[in-house]
Amino acid sequence: LHPTHSVLISFFFSSIFCLFRVTTFSSLHPFWLFVCCDKRNIMITPRFEAEQNSEFVIVHIETPHIKIAEVEFTIEERQFKLYVKPYFLRLTFEKECVEDGTEKATYDATKGVITAFIPKKNKGEVFEDLGMITQLLTSKAKPDVKPLIEVVSSTNANGEEEAVPPSQRQGFDPSLIDWEVEQQLPPGEDSGFVLSHDAPAYGFNRAYSKVFEAVGDIVYEALDLHQPDTTKEGEREELQIRREVEDFDCDHYLSDRVFNEDEVKRLVSWKAEWETAPSGVEYQFTKEEFDLLKDLPKKEYLIQDPRSVYAGLIDLLFAYAYDRRTSEGEGTCESDWTFAKLSSTLSWLRNFASIEQALSACYRRSLCYPLYRHFALAEKVQADVMCILRRGRAYTVHCLLTMKKVLDMSDRKYLLSRIYLNDYCSFIQMLRDEYLLFLANEVESCRIVPSSVQLPVAELDAFAAEHREEMLADREGGGEAGERAMLQ
Repeated sequence: LHPTHSVLISFFFSSIFCLFRVTTFSSLHPFWLFVCCDKRNIMITPRFEAEQNSEFVIVHIETPHIKIAEVEFTIEERQFKLYVKPYFLRLTFEKECVEDGTEKATYDATKGVITAFIPKKNKGEVFEDLGMITQLLTSKAKPDVKPLIEVVSSTNANGEEEAVPPSQRQGFDPSLIDWEVEQQLPPGEDSGFVLSHDAPAYGFNRAYSKVFEAVGDIVYEALDLHQPDTTKEGEREELQIRREVEDFDCDHYLSDRVFNEDEVKRLVSWKAEWETAPSGVEYQFTKEEFDLLKDLPKKEYLIQDPRSVYAGLIDLLFAYAYDRRTSEGEGTCESDWTFAKLSSTLSWLRNFASIEQALSACYRRSLCYPLYRHFALAEKVQADVMCILRRGRAYTVHCLLTMKKVLDMSDRKYLLSRIYLNDYCSFIQMLRDEYLLFLANEVESCRIVPSSVQLPVAELDAFAAEHREEMLADREGGGEAGERAMLQ
């Protein structure tokens, strides 16, 4: 090569390497961070934390490597906006603020934190939901209307106006749902909102379809439902129960019922985080969780089927609580499998008509697939779900975020996070804690008995009670009588 060419090639690769270093270590090079952001027109949403007193909403905003003279902020009714290159933050509150001359901002150069004091329009008013990150970041086009889109009436084909039931509007109180009414699908039809006329809908609020068409054989490892884009919703339940009855292992269940009883009792008696945390103390999101929350969908929801959405939440939390209890809070390398396998929502894309139906499916799957298969363990996990809901929205979102992080890292199950966990994490922040308390009471009052899981659990429990001592004695003696009894 000509020497000039060599120099040019060397300069080219050196430039690429330097650009990589600047991008990777931008926190150490604020000047280059500004250059890159200017060229790419990228604005960064900074981490923040909001609190309040009787007069102000106080927002602490992490903005390292800035020029304090360039900070600009505005207050417009319910919105607060702050801009300083390369950061932009827009927060929308549920109640009004005002620019009255008392607003101010301070900057701690050591910590790189701006503290903004935003005056309340009505002094002494309590601003709720200051800990709900995604909700604060969600812009509302009409400040005086809670939902961004709320259909209160529509016109039918005859030109007559029809009211939309309140149960379909966002934030609908689940206590107003008649959980005893069984929903039936019309023969040969799907219910709910379908995005594509020739494909079934699934995911949160039935908002997705044809998601798995392009992933090929991945669907066989991600789901138990092997044809999600052609199997109608009404067929999923039948296929699921038939598969679970076939997969139920009587020997494994009896073994846990007799030989692993002490281990199961130890797991049941283990005190989980949600049981030991002080009551009345709201969970505080970590920085990692904050980054996940600010990247979630910033939208409001028109719920098509509130029964299914709330029951699906119970189903997801059951899978989470089972995984954490059986691993004593640590999780395992198989947690993604446990989440997806125990949750009918994730494994079969199910929509439930009631909390009882969702819990029955949770019990059945916990007796068919994981390492520990015991009815008493399933009962304890149901109690765990109740405790999690009573901890409030922030802690419930924390549990869902944990599931999301695990599934996002899975080569096969990341799509389940996108069509369920993302939306659930956003939606739960927009509810009231009273809604979750109601759901917790519903979970507590729901009694699942062995006969309701459609497995021969009652018969096996009776057999274990009758032959327990004989099987234990025979196992200690190395005999085969106990094994033969199990096989019979």
